[in-house]
Amino acid sequence: MESVRGFSAPFVRTALLLVCLALATAPQAYRSFQKADGLPHSWTTAKVWLASADCARATHKFLVLCHGEDVVPIADGFGGDDLGHALALEVYSVVSGAPVRPEQISHLNTALNYTALIAVALLLMACNLPVASLSVLTVGAFMARQFHALTPHPAQFAAACFAVILPIAILGRPRFRAAWIAAGFVGLAVALLLREAIGMMGVLTALIATILLVIRERKLAPVVLALAIVATAATPYALLRARDAVYQLPPPEKLESHGTWANLYMGLGGVPNPFGIEWSDYSAIDAVKAVDPAVPYLSPRFYEILRERYLDLVRQHPAEVASIYWAKLVLILHAEMSGLPFAPTLWPVLLVLAISGALVRWYRRSDAGIENFDAVMAASASMAAGFVAQGVLIYFHMQYMFPIQMFLLLGAAVLIDVFLAAGMGRLRK
Repeated sequence: MESVRGFSAPFVRTALLLVCLALATAPQAYRSFQKADGLPHSWTTAKVWLASADCARATHKFLVLCHGEDVVPIADGFGGDDLGHALALEVYSVVSGAPVRPEQISHLNTALNYTALIAVALLLMACNLPVASLSVLTVGAFMARQFHALTPHPAQFAAACFAVILPIAILGRPRFRAAWIAAGFVGLAVALLLREAIGMMGVLTALIATILLVIRERKLAPVVLALAIVATAATPYALLRARDAVYQLPPPEKLESHGTWANLYMGLGGVPNPFGIEWSDYSAIDAVKAVDPAVPYLSPRFYEILRERYLDLVRQHPAEVASIYWAKLVLILHAEMSGLPFAPTLWPVLLVLAISGALVRWYRRSDAGIENFDAVMAASASMAAGFVAQGVLIYFHMQYMFPIQMFLLLGAAVLIDVFLAAGMGRLRK
């Protein structure tokens, strides 16, 4: 791409970025911090986080709970949880020497969301996509504060933003590309710790980006990247095993990661269904008790029973299961995207972006500077598809779906960037 005067000049872009940070991003982050006051502190896992932070401050040991003179794995307090929030609060408590207050969980969510948002904006600016970058700092700043709770759910936005950095850096051509790829691996690891399901969307998206890079460059060198991505996917597991080895801990009594099979089973209860299942932990508990009342809640056997029950339903009632998933897909496609301007319904946005993106890509297929467009569109499409699939298979409430709006925003904004660049003569027809 050739440099031009005006909007594309580095000085102008930097000035606009700073203005957006000052007038849009910072005020919204401040309002988000203020929302922490008065939030109910009822989430069971959040109480375990505070106990683990107190234990870390006393023992300088992480991801554990104090049990008399000993420490036990944090999962023994409440299993089936991601590690990111507990670890971050523990580090804060050890470094500051102060106990963690409940409202600081919301402060952590805000800090994560806006840090991730700014990182994505800087990457887009490095990719010479100023409209996308400034859109993230303005419209994205409002998206980041859609939900506030003393739970991990608001930080799903941060997990999604961190997860998309690596695939864009791999497939695009940002300035300081090697540094952005390194930052992307860090971001992917953080995403996996914050919300493993979203982190795995990032893993899949990064692998897709690597495959597209191999096809584009006709070289096998990116295969090394693919191996590193797969290794990064094991971050939560590796961290727990390192903890066990260092502290000489016995295996926990409860599962140490999100129970996928429980979510798949309960996900059948997201809409009215012939099985009498509800989207509720109690529905899963009742299903397990019907098989073996002695099985402890959140134990490995608990999830094994739910896996068997889910697979039995799929094998024995495929039409009914398919109808449940279809009903959920219809609801998702008609969901209102309240974080976007004019709060559009999801399906028209997806349709317009898909058609526009395909037409632009075909028309400008020989352009020399199209890689960054490809990177953002491919990464956004993959991540958006991941959230739709998660909603269909598990649950579709906007509390879990709202990060998809960031990828719809990126898709629309990068299209404007391409049109603007074409109009300024920066891409060769």
